[in-house]
Amino acid sequence: MTRLRVVLWDFDGTLIPFDSEQFLLDTLPLSGVKALGARLFVYADRQGWNPEMLKKLYGWCLRGVSLEAIDDVCAQIAPHIAAADRTGLRGLAARGLEMQVLSCGTAQLSRGTLRAAGLDGCFARVVANPLIVRDGRVAGIERWVIAPQRKVEIVAKEGVPWEQIAAVGDGLTDLPLLDRAGLPILIASGDEAAEPRPAARYAGRGYHIVPSLSEAIAAIEARLATDDR
Repeated sequence: MTRLRVVLWDFDGTLIPFDSEQFLLDTLPLSGVKALGARLFVYADRQGWNPEMLKKLYGWCLRGVSLEAIDDVCAQIAPHIAAADRTGLRGLAARGLEMQVLSCGTAQLSRGTLRAAGLDGCFARVVANPLIVRDGRVAGIERWVIAPQRKVEIVAKEGVPWEQIAAVGDGLTDLPLLDRAGLPILIASGDEAAEPRPAARYAGRGYHIVPSLSEAIAAIEARLATDDR
């Protein structure tokens, strides 16, 4: 069996148990048309509307918001990564795995949350959509990682054999990575676990289907134990 070298983590629904962009717009004190736009984004995002269009709307809603306000929201998100899971993630990094976050979300939200949780040192890089910032305030968002296939393209450029990669995700934007990774782990919790059951929906695709981040960490630890034999 080929030894694991890299672990790719999704952020929303994986390292944290909800969508950070929706949480941000629900938390910020937006008013007027921006508040209406934020409500539309949250609704449409939950319905799976066009992601390119929604990311533009999201960036517009955030225009003028200070980075300090975003950092405050990151500090509110961070406690949702349980202490035991933080310990587990640090343990994986200490084993020499190259850990990366690869997300269709917002780069500053991912980085800020990991920093607030004391986990930023565990991850070699965070690849997501960066906010455009001018004078300490948001001016828009760059759309780097929107389509699921884009994640595959980013990883392929690194040249690491897929059999040496573990990929952990929770939804449709992660499936192209899971289909290629040597250790594909799908976190199916909450609403996802309630609809047609993931074990039936993804039967035959070879995924390890787990209910939580803790179980995903345990699956990687089990693989490392096998690699060490």
